[in-house]
Amino acid sequence: MKNPSFLPPGTPPWITPELVEMTIRTWQPYYEDVITPTVAITMIQSVGQLFSVLRDSNETVCRARAG
Repeated sequence: MKNPSFLPPGTPPWITPELVEMTIRTWQPYYEDVITPTVAITMIQSVGQLFSVLRDSNETVCRARAG
């Protein structure tokens, strides 16, 4: 796939065209439909939200054990 030089408006600045390209390259073999840059951006943001929830949960557990 060519490097997607167009990122949709509202794409967070930390999501680079290279990250979008890597996401598409990584996940496309597992999807029947073509993964577009917009779909890849949604995937990246969803993983970021998952990590945030896991981090917050871990901090809560650690505080509970310490208290």
